This record gives sequence, C-alpha cells and structure tokens, in this order.
Amino acid sequence: MADPVPAQVATAAQTLGLGELREVHNGPSNAVYVFLWWGYAFIVGGPGFVMLSPSANLFGHGSAVGKVITILIGVVLVGGAAAMVWRGLRIIVNRKLYLYPGGIVYTHPSGRAKWYGAWQDVQVYWGQGAARGSEQYRIVFPQGGRVRWGVKTRYQDVMAERNGVGAQARRLSTAHVLPLMLDRFRAGEMLEFGPLHIDRKGLIYERLDVAWPEVTSVTVLGRIALIFHLTEKRRFSVKLGKIPDLNVLLRLIEIARSSR
Repeated sequence: MADPVPAQVATAAQTLGLGELREVHNGPSNAVYVFLWWGYAFIVGGPGFVMLSPSANLFGHGSAVGKVITILIGVVLVGGAAAMVWRGLRIIVNRKLYLYPGGIVYTHPSGRAKWYGAWQDVQVYWGQGAARGSEQYRIVFPQGGRVRWGVKTRYQDVMAERNGVGAQARRLSTAHVLPLMLDRFRAGEMLEFGPLHIDRKGLIYERLDVAWPEVTSVTVLGRIALIFHLTEKRRFSVKLGKIPDLNVLLRLIEIARSSR
C-alpha cells in the first residue's frame, strides 16, 4: 500500500491544480545528508557517552562538583547526538519530491511542503555534471528555492537513467509547458530561456540578434552545450546548464525554422 500523501502536499497540489500524483521520489542526496548528520552524531556522542561512564570524572579531580559537571556535559553531548540521529531519520522519511502532471512539490525534513509550483512556474535544468560520465539536474522553484543533484550515467542501467526523478521531471514538465509556450510563441510573444530569447522572427543572445533564416542548424553537444550554426560559417554556443526547459526550447526552434 502506498504511503499517504502529507496533508500540506495534498493541499498545495489541490490549490495549484496539479492533478493526480504520478510519482514520489526520495530527495536528491538524502544519503549524503544522512551520512553527515549521523557522522556528526558519532563525533559528538562518543565523548558524551565516555563522560557518562561511571569511571569518568574529568573536572574537579574526584570532587562532587566535578562529577556533576562531567555528567551535565555528557548529557548535553549525548542529547545533541540523539537530535542529529533524529534529524537523519526525518530526512529519510520526509525529504521527498512529489511529481504531478501539472507540477512538483518538495518537502522539508520536517514533512512540510517547502517549495512547490506548477511546471510553467518551475524551471528544470539539465546538463553535464561535475564528474565525467555524469549529468546534473537543477529545479528552481518560484519561492526561490532550488534542488540540485547529479546522476552517474557512464555505467548506469539504461532503464534507471530513463526512469529516474530527473528524467521524469523533464518529461512531465515538457508535456505540460510546451502547449502553453507554443500558444505564446504563435501569438508573437518573445519567450525567455535563460540567456536566450526567441520569437517567431529569430533569437537574441547577449549582443547577437539572429533571424531564423540565418540559422543553418542547431546541435546539442552531449550534455555540455547547445550550438547554433549560422550562415557564413559563424556559430555560437550556450551551456546547457544555463537553459531551462531545454526540450521545450528545441521543439520551438524546430517549429520556427520549419516555418521560416
């Protein structure tokens, strides 16, 4: 039986009209955060347990006051370690990403809906990771928060790569955002994709203002860059990590170039 959706998550999804829940994924880097918190707990709690041992008396050289001080410090350290262990458990249980057809909700370790938004208000980035043979995802929420994580792909199972939280977020976002952006594009509106701005006439990037007939081809170089090949052997590139909703942009470019 699936775990019940937290009340705050259900409320946020209903308020924004995100539709029926599709998938729930553990928060990116949960294992790393848990390892850190439990590592801190070990570092802090170890001395605390030593201080609470019957033979410990680090202050006062055997005096009653010294024993009390030792016990109090031990209690504080062990209590702090217990709080850190509890924090790690809360991360495992509560820090999750809830994916909907219409948007996404991210929950804090406390269980509350921390960041959320409809796909048209959320920016999904994808590109080359810091390590070779890896890819990086970044989701930026309208509240200003962001979730970032990397995925090793060099030796990864193909199905896992296609069905991971990052790939699913890109698919759901594209399916929801593309029709909305296409309507705006056909209405002649200028659309923004990070540093790129496009409309039916052409695109603008930094100081370049290029009409679509000048674009001879567009290439996605691995997970690194989007390269625009122009007439007269000119070209420029934009890092994929700077472009939100890449699939939507590529589809709009395809439509623009086919109708020029």
